[in-house]
Amino acid sequence: ALGADHRQLRPAGRRPPRQHRKIGRTQRDHFVRRTVGCEQTLRDRIMREVRHEILMTPYFDVFDNVSFKVEGYNVTLLGQVTQPKLKSDIEKAVKGIEGVEKINNQIEVLPLSPYDNDIRLRAYNAIFGYPALSRYAINSRPPIHIVVNRGNITLEGVVNNELDRTLVYN
Repeated sequence: ALGADHRQLRPAGRRPPRQHRKIGRTQRDHFVRRTVGCEQTLRDRIMREVRHEILMTPYFDVFDNVSFKVEGYNVTLLGQVTQPKLKSDIEKAVKGIEGVEKINNQIEVLPLSPYDNDIRLRAYNAIFGYPALSRYAINSRPPIHIVVNRGNITLEGVVNNELDRTLVYN
């Protein structure tokens, strides 16, 4: 049975009603930090969704390289693609993300060239045909991107270790 003081008991962690609390400096700082935290959470969500939309765009493959920057509610798209339609498809997909207000599309469309296409295929076979690097080709979106622009090859992406990096460049 509860004694006469039972009205003063409250569940652990429960705070008195707002009108009875005084907001001190640390609580105001906590509120400001929490608001900044919400902005960071929103930015993180936008970054995750932009990345997802880019990777899920049809015909985005190992020969395309797209990156992005998120500044507030604005997204800047960067990189190179092999097909002109891919540039507009990525922009449309990113425009549909909640919270994105403006898109600066700086994606470069690489020239359509049979010579460049031949170099792309040869580079793909040279890199992913090597037994030690073939595990990277298993992914639906390989982490290594081969960009060929007017005969010049640029490799973008990530590998697991320095040895794999050396093998890719040799």
